[in-house]
Amino acid sequence: MCKLYDALCSKLTQGEDEDHEAYKLYLEKWFVFCLIWSVGATVEEGSRREIDYILRDIESMFPHSNTVYEHYLNQEKHEWAPWDEKLQANWRPIDKDFHKINVPTVDTVRNRYIVQALLDYGS
Repeated sequence: MCKLYDALCSKLTQGEDEDHEAYKLYLEKWFVFCLIWSVGATVEEGSRREIDYILRDIESMFPHSNTVYEHYLNQEKHEWAPWDEKLQANWRPIDKDFHKINVPTVDTVRNRYIVQALLDYGS
């Protein structure tokens, strides 16, 4: 969890015109995101709903739609956004062999995001 937090938050800085309390809330959102995608990622599909209930009971920062697993932090808006925003709307397979086609889904987008952040950080 700490490595993921470092990987995602090491380059974050508070804007000159940004309120200190708003920046602290933004960092807290990143902490919770890292908690979800480290500790919370280890549970099976059925237990994700329970984790969702627990996190929403502790903190009401999440959108009301779907579970906490269905959202990422939009860095431009500093708010939660659905993962499916990151899917390409008009994706088509390039001329490849069938077994080499990688279809973008919410799961592949999420996994690529987390793994790429860790790889870029050197973890």
